[in-house]
Amino acid sequence: MKELLLLSSILPTIIMASTGGNCENVCKYQIDNYWTPCLEENCPQIGEMCNPVNATTCVCSNECQMCVDDLYNECGGCTNKYGFDFNKELGAKYKKLAEEMGCSSGVVNKPMKEIILISILVCGVSLYVL
Repeated sequence: MKELLLLSSILPTIIMASTGGNCENVCKYQIDNYWTPCLEENCPQIGEMCNPVNATTCVCSNECQMCVDDLYNECGGCTNKYGFDFNKELGAKYKKLAEEMGCSSGVVNKPMKEIILISILVCGVSLYVL
């Protein structure tokens, strides 16, 4: 039981350390090496088809929406100590592009809060049992 208590108390720290680093570089890498090719492959409505935007030519497929969501899951809320802020610097640009393609602007899923909450809950239960 003590091992469970120890694990639940250090698990969030381990996860935070493993997902840390420079999110600015990660975002820029994702944009260049994943997001742009993903759009080109899955979003045929990008560019001419959606100019001007209308409901018949700008239909966002599930695959295209997935590309948009992936970018926001990876980069949404990304800031660093050097002043980079994805939401302020790049978010508006990519939100506009997504909406012009008929997609929603992306949803940010950050599971860290849930992991920390579960760890705290397990820690509390472990303390109660001990």
